[in-house]
Amino acid sequence: MTNEDVIINLSQQLEAAAERIKELAEGITAMHEVRPMVCENYESFLLDEVAHVQILALDLTQVVTEGDADNVDEAFGPGELTDVLGEDEPDGPPGEEDE
Repeated sequence: MTNEDVIINLSQQLEAAAERIKELAEGITAMHEVRPMVCENYESFLLDEVAHVQILALDLTQVVTEGDADNVDEAFGPGELTDVLGEDEPDGPPGEEDE
């Protein structure tokens, strides 16, 4: 499976999950006054779908940033989060300048 295929598949899953979220939200709105107990179930389903979207979005981010469909364990390149800031940065609080 190519990287493009993975991106397309994840995007299609995100689209389907977004449609389910929309339908659940509409169901909650429609039944809020009439059947509050049913709304609680719908809200639970809605939160599950939101969690599903978050996982899919992370997977998509990993695939896009890594560029390798076989290795989706890292969302950032080597050193991107661990690089030491350069010496050009001032030591004092913002707004203070050396005289």
